[in-house]
Amino acid sequence: MADYEGQAAMELETLARCAMKGQEQPVLLDRVQRVATIEDGHERIVLQQQQLVLQLLELKKEGVERADIALDFHISLIHSLVQLLEILSRQTGLKTVVLGGGCM
Repeated sequence: MADYEGQAAMELETLARCAMKGQEQPVLLDRVQRVATIEDGHERIVLQQQQLVLQLLELKKEGVERADIALDFHISLIHSLVQLLEILSRQTGLKTVVLGGGCM
């Protein structure tokens, strides 16, 4: 049971940081090439995470450490967001993005 709204996200981030072990960002980003499915519909684009979550659950079944799974999730989310933003950039011609919120 969470005590506050962002607790699960913060705990997941803390686990991911444990797995980083001082590695530099470029090395970390090459660690995982897993991405969510992007569905480009008529009026909206959906970042479908179901397959990604199933792959991460499979890692858990294989006995992969929780911290490593948390880090893989974050890196996969980064790759997925980059792909999504590339699609939006091609559609709109915009080249600048601003991300906001507590977890960005």
